[in-house]
Amino acid sequence: MTVARVYFAEIIIPPEKEEKIRKKHDCTGDDVREALIYGMDVVAEWVDDDEHGERVEAKAVFGSGRPFVAYLDPLNPNDPDEGTFVLRTAYVKS
Repeated sequence: MTVARVYFAEIIIPPEKEEKIRKKHDCTGDDVREALIYGMDVVAEWVDDDEHGERVEAKAVFGSGRPFVAYLDPLNPNDPDEGTFVLRTAYVKS
């Protein structure tokens, strides 16, 4: 799956992922959505990982100014340009 540019129209965050990123990584689903969908300095690209397979790696900055990294899967792997993604994880960069 090779896509020239990644566009985020919608980001789905399952409840268990929301809980994990809140407790473990000190960020919220709303933080992630706002930064990836509306942020100006989002860098997102497809990466292929031996353990996790092909997914999107997105680097951006929360409204609070904290940089973070998120990993996402397309909701529809047959149409990754559609713009709906499911969050795998997100964490604040130190």
